[in-house]
Amino acid sequence: MNPALKPMDATSFRALVERLVADLTVPGAMVVIRSPQGTIDAAVGTTDLAARTPPDATTHFRIASNT
Repeated sequence: MNPALKPMDATSFRALVERLVADLTVPGAMVVIRSPQGTIDAAVGTTDLAARTPPDATTHFRIASNT
């Protein structure tokens, strides 16, 4: 394990993703980080504004042009 890696905190990570979703005004996000320390994820917001369906690890997000 790389000693330079700081320990991951799931609560802080989720709070960061929640803040970014709000700041960027996107309906939802699913973020996963995999490292030698393990895997951490945060599912935030919704995949459907009408149904308020929360995202999960199997959610497919449509991405338009990102150039």
